[in-house]
Amino acid sequence: AYNDFVYLRGGYQFRTDEAGLSMGAGLKLPVGTSILNVDYAWADMGRLANAHRVSVGLGF
Repeated sequence: AYNDFVYLRGGYQFRTDEAGLSMGAGLKLPVGTSILNVDYAWADMGRLANAHRVSVGLGF
């Protein structure tokens, strides 16, 4: 985490033919008295192509 604002993550799944490298990033943004979280993740799914995931959350 950088300054409790930007988060980076990565990983690798072993012992499978259909998965491997994954990476992601997220932002934690104050909005008034709440916290807005925005996350993006990418994963290599082998023959199944790439997986892109996006999530948005609001904590209050």
